[in-house]
Amino acid sequence: MMISSPAIRLLQRFAALTLTVLLAAAAPAWSQDFAATVSPPRFELQARPGQLLRAVMEISNAAPNDARFSVQSADWSFDADYNLVFADPLQADSCRPWLALEQRAIKVPASGRMRFRFEVAIPAAVVARECRFALLIEGLEAQTAQTQTVRFPVSGRLAVIVYVAVGEVAGQIEVREGRFDSTTSPPAPSLLVRNSGTAHARLSGFLEGKDAAGTAWTLVPESVPILPGDSRTVRLLAERDDGQAGTPVWPLSVRGTLEAGAQRVPVEHRYGQ
Repeated sequence: MMISSPAIRLLQRFAALTLTVLLAAAAPAWSQDFAATVSPPRFELQARPGQLLRAVMEISNAAPNDARFSVQSADWSFDADYNLVFADPLQADSCRPWLALEQRAIKVPASGRMRFRFEVAIPAAVVARECRFALLIEGLEAQTAQTQTVRFPVSGRLAVIVYVAVGEVAGQIEVREGRFDSTTSPPAPSLLVRNSGTAHARLSGFLEGKDAAGTAWTLVPESVPILPGDSRTVRLLAERDDGQAGTPVWPLSVRGTLEAGAQRVPVEHRYGQ
């Protein structure tokens, strides 16, 4: 299937918006002091009970000097605003005891990269479930940030989110309603979705829209995780099919089918009426 240029631009914009790179205790102006990147930024793996699952991530250091990092695991959750919250103590039903890290401290050469391995040993008697944890890569040597009046140390941290679907688990998405926030600029159409399944899910795909002036639009859902048992508002990013800048002349009629894994989710809503 050929993907249109507006759809490609929308995917690129949402990819930039949803990149999971966290800089702890450092303002954006100082992010150049932490020159590490990691690939992939998240893992979505599948396993069966009793399996030893192995995976590899690549850590790069763009700085002109060698860099030392600690690597540790953490449980995580979302707060009320869907910000990630990490917890070092084992949480209820944590699967981190299954995890083994290659090393706890690493050194990445200047302008270089290294491969880092981890293993997840799935117990043979485990029931089908989704295992979720984070890998935190943190600089061991604080850099110095400079403001107009003071110098102080800062450090950076990268978070890699790992999902392991053990056995037959899947998300089950239901679109509850369309929402329209007219207080933002531009106004933001969105969907309230519910996941009643046994694993996290993400909406993907393209919707067709037509506004009150007859202009055609393409809309893409934000790529955010909806955890089992959770309801979440998912924004829709809109772009004119002719590539011109602007915002819809409301109301905007939207219809089409989105995907969540193997599931197809029909959508039809009128925004801004």
